[in-house]
Amino acid sequence: MHDNQDHEGSSFVKHLPCESCGSSDANSLYTDGHTYCFSCNALTSNGQAVEAYTQVPKNSNLIPLNEIDVVDLPARGIYDEVCKRYKYGVYQGVQVATYFKGGEIAGQKLRDANKNFTTRGTWKGIGLYGQQLFKGGKRVTVCEGEIDTLSMAQIMHNKWPVVGIPTGASGAAKAVRDNLEFLEAFEEVVFMFDNDEPGRKAAKECADLLTPGKAFIADLSGADVNEMLMEGKTDAVMAAFWNARSHRPDDIASTDLIWDALTAEEASADAVEYPWEAFNEVTHGIRLGELVMLTAGTGVGKSTLMREIAYHLSRQHKVAYIALEESLRESALAFMGIHTMKPLHLKNTLSDKDFKSAFDEVFEDERLVFYDHFGSVHAEHLLSKITYLAAAGYKYIFLDHITLMLSEKADQGDERRRIDAVMTKLRQAVGRLNIALIAVCHARRPEGGKTSLEEGGRLSLSLLRGSTQIAALSNIVIALERDQQSTTQKNLVTVRCLKNRFSGETGIMAYLEFVKEKMRFIPAAPPPDKEHKFQPTSSKEDDF
Repeated sequence: MHDNQDHEGSSFVKHLPCESCGSSDANSLYTDGHTYCFSCNALTSNGQAVEAYTQVPKNSNLIPLNEIDVVDLPARGIYDEVCKRYKYGVYQGVQVATYFKGGEIAGQKLRDANKNFTTRGTWKGIGLYGQQLFKGGKRVTVCEGEIDTLSMAQIMHNKWPVVGIPTGASGAAKAVRDNLEFLEAFEEVVFMFDNDEPGRKAAKECADLLTPGKAFIADLSGADVNEMLMEGKTDAVMAAFWNARSHRPDDIASTDLIWDALTAEEASADAVEYPWEAFNEVTHGIRLGELVMLTAGTGVGKSTLMREIAYHLSRQHKVAYIALEESLRESALAFMGIHTMKPLHLKNTLSDKDFKSAFDEVFEDERLVFYDHFGSVHAEHLLSKITYLAAAGYKYIFLDHITLMLSEKADQGDERRRIDAVMTKLRQAVGRLNIALIAVCHARRPEGGKTSLEEGGRLSLSLLRGSTQIAALSNIVIALERDQQSTTQKNLVTVRCLKNRFSGETGIMAYLEFVKEKMRFIPAAPPPDKEHKFQPTSSKEDDF
């Protein structure tokens, strides 16, 4: 119903100010002398106030407003004048909240003493609770339900627009979307939802729907507006209203967030070092929040080199080592061999006392832990373990290897897509958990008659097995090349940096010789037919 139409059988005469709500023109005078305000629904007849407009659609089950008693709600600390304005009252012992649509009574929500809710009328496209009272302005507050709406209106002495979500937090976004035109008529919209996880989540979802810069989210110090009203904390509610923060989507960083990220990174920017100085000169160390990928052909020494890095870090940091192709015994002997510089996995030459001492020194205070699993593992299960380890303080995590994570589902779709999915989740976990993840991936065999990797063939990013996402999502990619068939240099490893997102330096960065008797890699001189000095290089193939 609009103010230029007939009202209860009489014709519109002119606009008037409304003494009830203060509107300058929402009140309308009709030929029979009565007035009706389309802002607050105030009705007068012959100059005298009349109980709220009672007309309901024909053949509806709605309760006429003149049959609903408007009273104080002492259990909620709400006065009758607020209830009268918002059309909230009691009918046969049941509380009734009346909703409007386009100026007409459309629906009612009934609540009994046991907090059971029923509805009447039509709810499709229903307005927000109290929406019929307002037509835009400076600032409107949106609460989570009727009681909080009444509470906020009372705290504000009915001086500011307040409306409520009809369906609670779960349906808040839809309710806002359905009434977006109404909310956009205000310069600012403050979402004052319950101070719990559903409420905070709903407030963000609703704020995302509005024009950028229009939405604000209030942070309550209590559970909800009504609780704070009952506790006499009305000043705190108003402080939350005035101090509501301007909303921006989670993925858009404010200046403050950028500065916090900058200074936080600066405070933790110190990288831990690799065991070999040549590695540190090129990579500038291992940083939290980065994913380092080691790759090589079969049997070249990926796992052996990764264990030495893990051992080195475990002397000063908590390290978790996840080896999917090794038993606990194999892993423990390998690390104890690095510590004692003896190939204990081949033959234990230590006395029982020295063996126990070596064990205690390697695993003291659980500075180094293993994942007790052999073979394939479901990716989600492993990610949950990584999350647990990070929470327990293990910020340096080693994973050997990516491909075996996927073998459990080898018959379910192509490998490339599964690696894409796993790499994306791993990369997200590294950033979210602020860990350093050093992982191993296999390389595929080179084509076109090129030297095989087992014979020292050169590696490139294009040879990483399974997916380009391995290279794209890694911060550092390090390749090992070794000619296992050489009669003189089969223990010499060429270490090549294929990708370096931190500094951009790539190319051969070190030569290492594995001394099996000591279980260690030591720096070595380059062979005559190899590059003698590190030269930063870059190629289109290696750019990601």
